Amino acid sequence: MVCGENLYAFIGVNVYGLFYHLQNDKITKNKGVLSEILIQGELTISQKCKYFLKQYGLLDEITSFFVDNLVFTRNKIAHGRKIYTNNVTWPVPPFFSLAQDSYEFLQPLKILTATMISCFAGLDHWRDKWREEQSYLLPSKDRFSAFLNEPTQLSILVTEQIYRENLEDIIWLAAFRYYTHDPKQFNIERLSNAMKKLYLYANVDENTAFYLFNISVVFCDSKDNDISEKAKENVKIIIDNGWDPWSNFKDVFGYLEHKNVTPIWYKDYLLKRLNIM
Repeated sequence: MVCGENLYAFIGVNVYGLFYHLQNDKITKNKGVLSEILIQGELTISQKCKYFLKQYGLLDEITSFFVDNLVFTRNKIAHGRKIYTNNVTWPVPPFFSLAQDSYEFLQPLKILTATMISCFAGLDHWRDKWREEQSYLLPSKDRFSAFLNEPTQLSILVTEQIYRENLEDIIWLAAFRYYTHDPKQFNIERLSNAMKKLYLYANVDENTAFYLFNISVVFCDSKDNDISEKAKENVKIIIDNGWDPWSNFKDVFGYLEHKNVTPIWYKDYLLKRLNIM
């Protein structure tokens, strides 16, 4: 039987034990939360990459969009999604690609990787090369869509971090890219209506043909007569001078057909030209 001072000691020991048990149980429960915050909930690969780029003055809107595309493609492959097509177009790619159009990332990815390694080593040998490669990266879909909604504001495609001398050229590449990838949102009429003034005054020569040829093939089917006539003229000039960016001027037809956006006028033009040849 516990009595007197022993009773107080007994109560004290048990109260302390109960308090310790409650505290220990609380710590155990919260350990999972702390672990989630400090370990399991770590930064994503995209956040880590952008943090690194920011530390070395390499992060801007264009590069951020490029990184997002890379990580998005990587995640689709990692999760086993079927993101490749069962058929290919000519020229056949040198290797089987798990992701559609991932070959578009290879060159800038190589340059960016070399630049990051160089910066980490305290060198600047690849910065100029990356700046040159970066000037050919496309604006994000949201940026380009905003430009189409307000085409007089060309500067909407320019970020504060990068000055793009070839801005208008990039716009033609972006128009072709987004049309072939999402022809419903970026249909021919939306593109031609927004870009009509810019396109009609675009001069075709050996330097600009690389950018203008593909979108001209698309614009040949525009309902706007001014656009379509200008596009047909551009296509004929570029092909006659051998300025088209493909290994064979017929390849663009195969590419568009592969994307389920067959060019009507260009198909007829090819048939007539091949019969003549």
